[in-house]
Amino acid sequence: MRSQTKNLRKYEIFKEVLNAGSLSLAALRLQLTQPAVTSAITKLEEELGFSLFKRSHTGISLTAEAEFMLPAVERLLASANHLEDVAAELKCGRAGKIHIACMPGFPSSVAPKVIARVLKDNPMLNVAFKVAPSIQVQDGVRTGLYDLGIAESPSNTNELVADRLDFELVGIYPKGHKFENIDILSLQDFHDEPFITLDQHHHITHTLESLCAQQSVSLNAVAEAHLFPSIAAMVSEGLGVSLVDVVTARKFVTDTSGQIGFAPIDFSIPLSISLLTAKSKHVSRSIHLLKGPLWDELTRLQQE
Repeated sequence: MRSQTKNLRKYEIFKEVLNAGSLSLAALRLQLTQPAVTSAITKLEEELGFSLFKRSHTGISLTAEAEFMLPAVERLLASANHLEDVAAELKCGRAGKIHIACMPGFPSSVAPKVIARVLKDNPMLNVAFKVAPSIQVQDGVRTGLYDLGIAESPSNTNELVADRLDFELVGIYPKGHKFENIDILSLQDFHDEPFITLDQHHHITHTLESLCAQQSVSLNAVAEAHLFPSIAAMVSEGLGVSLVDVVTARKFVTDTSGQIGFAPIDFSIPLSISLLTAKSKHVSRSIHLLKGPLWDELTRLQQE
């Protein structure tokens, strides 16, 4: 590296002599003595095997060979300056490529907005963003396929660092439904109501079924869906009632101009979401640069 810097310095001196139009002025700008500048030019000419400047009573000008070489020198110096800029950005975590995977649902609409804001402020940062089921996100972070994951909190965190946030579920119902007159919904209120469930393999479905069994509540399942936004869309069409996270509920109230409503429930079924990184993998400054704003945005949504 020291040798490369020394070589670049010779070309920097050459370029400054050209810009200044004289050895003395170039020395002044470079904060060098004139003999040092003269010596650097002489050594460079010896290495190249041809003269760089023609000297006359009116000043100095490039030789034909130097004129031909000049574009290559300018590219070399520009490339070196760019390399220094990239190195400085990498040191501060403002450059590099990050692979992020995110679960479907509201996090997959929140994350791209946060990523876009960070990238605008850090143009040397590059992000590859993918939406995948939570289990794939978890496995991908474990194996190093993804640098950062947003997924439902894993039951096994032996290989993962999981920063967790819990989002409470709320009851949602179509406009005009009797639930509009109930401030807080109990599990008994859902008895025999047409109900749209998450798929049968989801842990929230298992938790709900267990609570219903304990309280002798029968859910009239008319449909099932893989995602909360799909459930909310069915509710907005009047198919039935359901439970979704409060972020999705608020969004659909706005998006459907009040075609659905929602109310808190008196039984707890949290949706736990985590920002995931691998314990075995170094978490770079660039990952922290993204992780912080993502956490802040999810926390803001949780606390609204």
